[in-house]
Amino acid sequence: MRTKIFGFMVAITASLLLLGCPNPTTPEPDTVISLSAISGVTAPVTGATPVTTITETAQYSGTVTWSGSPATFAASTVYTATITLTPKAGSTLSGVSADYFTVDGSTSDTNAANSGVVTAVFPVTDSVITITAIPGFTAPVTGAPPVTTITETAQYTGTISWSPLVSSMFVSNTVYTATITLTPKAGFTVSGVAANSFTVAEATATNSINSGVVSAIFTTTTSNLAAVSDVTSSSQSTIVLKAVPGGTFNNGTTNMTVSSLHMSEHEITMEQFVAVTGLANPSSSFTDVVNGPVQKVNWYHAMVFCNKLSEADGLTPVYSINGTSNTTSWGAIPTTSKATWDGAVADWSANGYRLPTETEWQFAARGGNSTHNYTYAGSNTIDDVAWYTDNSSSTTYPVGGKAANELGLYDMSGNVWEWCWDWFAIYPSGTQTDYRGADSGSYRVNRGGSWDSNAYSSTVAGRGNGVPYALHYNVGFRVVRP
Repeated sequence: MRTKIFGFMVAITASLLLLGCPNPTTPEPDTVISLSAISGVTAPVTGATPVTTITETAQYSGTVTWSGSPATFAASTVYTATITLTPKAGSTLSGVSADYFTVDGSTSDTNAANSGVVTAVFPVTDSVITITAIPGFTAPVTGAPPVTTITETAQYTGTISWSPLVSSMFVSNTVYTATITLTPKAGFTVSGVAANSFTVAEATATNSINSGVVSAIFTTTTSNLAAVSDVTSSSQSTIVLKAVPGGTFNNGTTNMTVSSLHMSEHEITMEQFVAVTGLANPSSSFTDVVNGPVQKVNWYHAMVFCNKLSEADGLTPVYSINGTSNTTSWGAIPTTSKATWDGAVADWSANGYRLPTETEWQFAARGGNSTHNYTYAGSNTIDDVAWYTDNSSSTTYPVGGKAANELGLYDMSGNVWEWCWDWFAIYPSGTQTDYRGADSGSYRVNRGGSWDSNAYSSTVAGRGNGVPYALHYNVGFRVVRP
């Protein structure tokens, strides 16, 4: 019987071995965390809200607490973040070395060995800007160029834009608004800046809370120099001169400042030239138009006219040749090159009549301090203000037949080119005041275009030149005086 029972048990055991049974297994060990750079926590920024969790990774999640428990970060404060990491399934902190973890933007990161509690110390937060008086510009002045940057401070830089848009200089009777955009320097911030805390000299300034964009509204612009009034010559030939208050403009190369002066309302006419000089009409072979601009006069003729008109009005003549301003002593007006006449000297302190400098002419043609920055003298539409090749039928016209510019000056574009004092040369560099041209040259400047000129030559920017002795059917002049 025992033998049968034993055999039965052996049989069962053998069956179980043949059928198989599960073997016991050992669990896989957790992997030591290898993502050392903790994401989602950056250096505190003044005024910002602290983060309370990190960016979750495949290996861990985490919470963040801050020293002082701030609702928002304060300025000029050193903050410490305590980050508590929680390993995910399959990951472990056991085996993590000391000071293993890093946090972007911190100055120091520490953790104990085998620990996910990380302490991150950050740099001091930016200081709130305290320089509230914005330096570097004052109220716009008629004729002055606009500034586009503020004076840099220890705390910020800044740019300026203007409304209405200013192309080269401020115009009169205009309310300008400057928009100043401040850029904080390293270590400074506009977060925490109070509303309307910035100030600008001579303006009403506003800004939003926590903003470095400042709006400054200025009072209406006026002239930057004393007003001057129109005058009329007292000689037998009545010439009206319009007031040109001084100012500053940009000639396309540099800023030019011009003192106040008076400029003849019209180009000098044939009748005026004959009456003042006593010479025959030089233009009669070209045209007999009544009250038309004198032409076929060279630069020497213009000097003679100016001195004679000054004498007739009891004013001090401006020009002298060989030490005398007496035009009779100068002799006949040359029509070929004459070194003595080319060497004429101008007495800039004299109160008599003279040719405008090129800078004075350009400033006046643009409309002076009242400019609207037109392309032509008084308009962007050339036919409104100029006789030129497309509308002149190849002749001159009575002065004043087209519209005047902002200063009441006629024919500054078209009709005839106008002699200026200057030798023709490239524009100077650097800011200039009452610039009077190069010391020498071969050609004298003329400006404004003429009846046979194209549109560009008739712009306020167009330049021309000619030898001072030449007689042309398309060149005349106008005069100025203090």
